[in-house]
Amino acid sequence: MYDEDDDDEMDWEEDGGGGPYTDDDYSSSEDMPYQYDPRHHNHASGSYAGPSHRSYSGSQSQPGRSVLHGAFSAYPNIEHQESTIERLKMEMSGLRRQSQDAVTASLRLSDELQASREEAARAKTALKVAENMREEEVRRRIQAEKTLEEEVRRRRTAEETLRQYQAQPQRKSTGYSARA
Repeated sequence: MYDEDDDDEMDWEEDGGGGPYTDDDYSSSEDMPYQYDPRHHNHASGSYAGPSHRSYSGSQSQPGRSVLHGAFSAYPNIEHQESTIERLKMEMSGLRRQSQDAVTASLRLSDELQASREEAARAKTALKVAENMREEEVRRRIQAEKTLEEEVRRRRTAEETLRQYQAQPQRKSTGYSARA
């Protein structure tokens, strides 16, 4: 367990080098070993500050990088390579499944679209038939109204003729009686 009082007893180098190597001795910042200097540790914020140390954040954010630093970082890590290959194979398998799922979904949607188009065509045909039937019914109604108007006109004419005819014999009968 870490005790802050122990920091006072430890002998830290004032130059912040932390070891026999300098920043120039490493080919990249990823190869530099982790250096922790508790003097630069900010207890209030929980973060590390200062130019003389490195954190693991670079290697932790990159899953493909080895977590070994310093002298061991130069050795090839066969287990790491195999796990990377396995991970890539699993990713490829997952991508193949996703691709197959996408193709299946695309085919299903295409079939549904085709069925919808066919249904729309059937509905359009049924609508056209219904419109034709309505237009025919409108023509029949108009013809029936014309026929009714003609019948009403004929009836009125016939009634008028009948009235005139009924009125004529009365005149003749009154005319005969006046002559007799």
